[in-house]
Amino acid sequence: MCEGPGAAVKRPPSPALDVARAAYRLAPSPTAWCEAVAAAAAPELDQGLGVLVWVGRSPTFAPEMVGGYGAAGAFADALRENHRIVEREAPAMLPRLFTGPPRLVSARHNSRAQLGIELHEQPGFELAKSVGMLDAIVLQTVCPSGLSLTLMAPSSTVTAKPREGRRWARAAAHLLSALRLREHAQPSPETATAVLTPRGRIEHRTDRAAPLESLRAACLAAEAAQRSSDDEGLTPWTALVSGRYSLTDWFDTDGRRYLLAIPNPPRGEEVEGLSPRETQVAAYLAIGHPLKYVAYELGLSISTVARDAAKAIQKLGLRDRLELSRVLGGILQPR
Repeated sequence: MCEGPGAAVKRPPSPALDVARAAYRLAPSPTAWCEAVAAAAAPELDQGLGVLVWVGRSPTFAPEMVGGYGAAGAFADALRENHRIVEREAPAMLPRLFTGPPRLVSARHNSRAQLGIELHEQPGFELAKSVGMLDAIVLQTVCPSGLSLTLMAPSSTVTAKPREGRRWARAAAHLLSALRLREHAQPSPETATAVLTPRGRIEHRTDRAAPLESLRAACLAAEAAQRSSDDEGLTPWTALVSGRYSLTDWFDTDGRRYLLAIPNPPRGEEVEGLSPRETQVAAYLAIGHPLKYVAYELGLSISTVARDAAKAIQKLGLRDRLELSRVLGGILQPR
């Protein structure tokens, strides 16, 4: 059995935190995983038509995994067709919708901010309108591995721009981390770098170079997040540990719970002249993620991320992070 850290702890509802927790319950089917994430988001995001989750991969971002909660499942076929229309008529729109840090926004606001056009001017809008969707609350994100995720709550009326909060951006970082875990074999002690107790004691490790103190601290932060009564519990629980590891629950045959540290870094193309860590940081900057958010995604200090960014800029002979994003945006192609 494998679930997100602290799955047995009972707490008051905290939608963004619940979404992150649901993501690490690696459901047996892609549809079931999407449905679980959508159900966790519904208490806050549902506009009366349910919540839909779909997962794609750059550069097309075509839906590969789709699942919904409530009435949103009825929109799945229409949204697939909508995507085909956009891909055929305006493919350059797609990466622009995923550029920048994840934000919980209305679809109308997102269209103006990211594309410079009104929502009704987008190709495929008439199809969405024909099934009763005039607007939506959306959260879209992508990582250097190429995985993309859209969380959408359709609405039959024009939706006010939701209050943006860091909590949903943090939840998005965990969603992508969990999606990468799904692409591995089922996590087990045999595939883990380290096995820890919920209190952070190292029971077993296979890599002597593993950052044990960082793993212990991350274990305690994850446990604290599960005891939190609100979404601020996401703050100390970073999406990765030391830019490399995810923590996920594992239960032995006696029902005792452990946390497994599984290698799970985002894997993009190498950049000549840069170290793996510098490439990793540069890849996140290239998709428009700010330093502070990159630090959260990788589980590194902001100063470490800033230093690696500066090294990458210097080694590539560039002037600043803006130029780095512009240059590497055309070089880094996800695997």
